[in-house]
This record gives sequence, structure tokens and C-alpha cells, in this order.
Amino acid sequence: MKEAERICSLLSKQGYETYIVGGFVRDMLLGISGFDLDIATSAKPFETKKILNKHGFKIYEAGEKFGTIGVVSPKGNVEITTFRKEGMYSDSRRPSKVSFVLSVKEDSKRRDFTINSIYYNPATHEFLDWHEGLKDLKNKEIKFVGSAFKRIKEDPLRMLRAVRFAAKLGFNINKKDLSVIKKNSKLIRKTSAQRIKEELDRIISQ
Repeated sequence: MKEAERICSLLSKQGYETYIVGGFVRDMLLGISGFDLDIATSAKPFETKKILNKHGFKIYEAGEKFGTIGVVSPKGNVEITTFRKEGMYSDSRRPSKVSFVLSVKEDSKRRDFTINSIYYNPATHEFLDWHEGLKDLKNKEIKFVGSAFKRIKEDPLRMLRAVRFAAKLGFNINKKDLSVIKKNSKLIRKTSAQRIKEELDRIISQ
């Protein structure tokens, strides 16, 4: 967490909007420890690299094509991604094209589940929540951000991810979204056997 806070501070001091988002925020709110750290920022990848290199971070650039710069940390890697919106998912896994945006609210629309779309500012301890993720955490409900069908069509593995989060957290899948999952279950055939196996292993290990 300290590593992520430092990164957020460095980027913010240079005038870039920066937040911790995703699984770490979700688990922090639930009182679960973990190191699944993702940072969202208005800084472009080259700007992020320039700042982090200056302060001695060990970085990797494997996801730079999609706007992500990684930082190697003793406790686990930290991924810093520029605010973006995504184009079509030609391989049912990754967008074929991403476009950087200035709005964190616009960035939030591409997230998978509402409980993973809560943004946290470690400097102000403020939470940004446009998709009622805090409400769904309280109600113990798994719900897709926006259109469930669209989120599933982008990456069918999200159907299994919904099941995994439900099993891990003891939550229920939203009834309407569960209906969409059932109606579109055949789309999972577009996902590689390896990715399905990895997700099933995670579900079984809960």
C-alpha cells in the first residue's frame, strides 16, 4: 500500500489526477488484506515512466500498448494505467484499440463489476463511486458496470469471474445479470481453455 501511495503522491504532485482502483480498494473496504494494486491516472504512459524512472522505480512496459506501466515491488507488482476508453474486443480478451481520456468518470465505464469500479484517493481518503459499488458491497451483490451483455461480450471470461467473486466474497450475483450470464453462456467458447482452467482453479480454491 505504501508503494502505491508514494506513486500516487509523485504523480499528483506533477498535476496528474491519480487514484487506486479495483480489487485492492474492494478488499480494503471489506477488511480483506491483499496486494492486487492497480492505479489509474491522467498521466500518459511516457509521463508516468519519466516520473517513476526519476525516482528510481524498477518498471516494466509489457502493457504499454494498452496504457499500462508496471512497477516491480517486493510485495507484488503495481500496475499504473492511463484513464482510457476501449474499442472492440476482437479476441474476446483485450480491446483491439484504446483511447486515452481525461475523465476518470469515463475511465470507470470500462470496469467489469461495480464493486471493482470504486476509485480511492489515498491523499484525501476520498472515494469516487459512479456505479454504486459501495452500495453493492453493502448489499453483497455482484453486478456488472453498465450493460451486462456488453461486458460479457467484451470478455466472456467475466461470467466465470462473477462466479469466482461470488464464491470468494460470499456475495450473490444480481438476478438480472445472472439471467444475462445464463442466456449468453455459450460465449465462453470464445475463451481459451487455459484461461477457463485458470479461472475454474481459482473458483475451486475459494
